[in-house]
Amino acid sequence: MKAVMKAFGLLLMLVVLSLGAFAQLTQENRGNTSLTRTGPFNDPDFVNVGRALGVDVVSVEVNDVLVETGDTIRLNVEREDELEIRVVVQAREANQDVEIEASIRGDDNFQIVDTTDVFRVEPETRYAKTLNLELPDIIEEDMYSLRVCIFDRASAVRCFNYFLSVEPMRNSVIIRDVTFSPENEVVAGRAVLAVVRVRNLGQEDEDSIGVRIAIPGLGVSATDYIDELETEDSISTEELYLRIPQDARTGTYPVFVTVEFDEGFERVTEEYAIRVVGLDTMMPPPGMEQPPVEEPVKERTVITIGPETQDAARGEGGAIFPITIQNEGRQTKSYTIGITGAEEFATVRISPSNLVMVDGGETKVVYIFVAAREGTSVGPHLFNMEVRAGDQVLEQIPLTLNVVEPQERATGMGTAVKVLFIILIVLVIAGLFGASVWYYQQGRKEKGEPEMTVAQTYY
Repeated sequence: MKAVMKAFGLLLMLVVLSLGAFAQLTQENRGNTSLTRTGPFNDPDFVNVGRALGVDVVSVEVNDVLVETGDTIRLNVEREDELEIRVVVQAREANQDVEIEASIRGDDNFQIVDTTDVFRVEPETRYAKTLNLELPDIIEEDMYSLRVCIFDRASAVRCFNYFLSVEPMRNSVIIRDVTFSPENEVVAGRAVLAVVRVRNLGQEDEDSIGVRIAIPGLGVSATDYIDELETEDSISTEELYLRIPQDARTGTYPVFVTVEFDEGFERVTEEYAIRVVGLDTMMPPPGMEQPPVEEPVKERTVITIGPETQDAARGEGGAIFPITIQNEGRQTKSYTIGITGAEEFATVRISPSNLVMVDGGETKVVYIFVAAREGTSVGPHLFNMEVRAGDQVLEQIPLTLNVVEPQERATGMGTAVKVLFIILIVLVIAGLFGASVWYYQQGRKEKGEPEMTVAQTYY
């Protein structure tokens, strides 16, 4: 009995498994038969739909070299080269909507395509069309397919493939970008900073790359050098400093960036532009005469000092050092005069003050009085005079006070006094003589006597 039950259970299990497999098989078959194709083109390998195009290709030339379908084009094609493709076709029937396209596909960043305009063809007539493809400077080194295809509105496309090998030049450096700061425009008298980014697209590493930026219209330029640049790498220069002249006129000026490499035998130049805002920006209304542009005034201070060495008797009097300050600018400026190094041997006084206000175009004189102290030793003593305009030191001048004995100075003063005394006596005598003559003449007049003549000398 147990054996019968075991056999029945095994049979039941086989039936269940068979039903599951049948159900799964039925589901898979149902899924496979869900995709159906209708119409005349139910062949899965049929990809180029349409009637045969009645235009035949007679010849294809790439850079004046005749090529055939499937040829490998090795014309030393390099980055940035331009391919000229000349296609000659002949029609077997009339067609009004023919178009030819040349393309290189597969680049990550660029679509390299050129297409002719739509043209019409007549039977047994040949037509020559020229297309141009420019290879990007950063196209990858590889083998590409150059495709030349002929289309019309409804016919099947006819394409011809040519294998194109792209190789880099041995030495090739390009200018990737130039940035200016400020970016849009710069005011005359200020500076503009430029940064040049270059890339090595050649097969060889480059060193000692010279980068020069110039604005010929303004007469300014700057240069920087890149020590080393490996192949396929990019690098930026340091900031190149260009100061725009103060008298530059408003306008847009061309900027030329030149990169020299391969020991100076190769160079590449790119042209950019920068706008300058000059002093002539304010234009008068139409019909009004433009006011003359005033020349910029130089904000300059001229400082002049008298004798830098003077004598002074110790304990008596002193010496005077005059300082002349001339303000050649337009704005009023304040100047501060300071004396250092004279505290130990002299007393100093500045007149009218150590702080002087000088208007634009004005000149003022400041006097420095230096008196030697009683106990100062005889001989030269040095001290410094300093002129400041705000925090800026304009002038530092060393001065010398030569201290002498009082009698030496007194002797000199006595001689001067004697001379003055003699001159005074002469003037008094001359005055008395003149008065006597005048009174004498008046007396002769009253008596009716003729006047006495006196000799006069003119110089």
